[in-house]
Amino acid sequence: MMTEQEFTDAICAAKAVIKQLPPKVQPCLTQAVVETIARHQSIVDTCKKARRSAAELESAQADMSLAMKYTLFNLECLARELKGK
Repeated sequence: MMTEQEFTDAICAAKAVIKQLPPKVQPCLTQAVVETIARHQSIVDTCKKARRSAAELESAQADMSLAMKYTLFNLECLARELKGK
């Protein structure tokens, strides 16, 4: 996986190469670079959202686990209480 700095460096290198090409081909290649940057940003944003979602799921799972422990504790207390009567 490429780091953000490596990506930026690669884009800068591509832009430098494009500037050395004939003016006739520069616009379409420049557009390809712009689209690549947009796709890269979209992927980065999606990964950040996925990480946030995973963290939220882990938190919810921990909350549910704790709630289940309390429920089992209460059930055991109730069973002991009923057994004593």
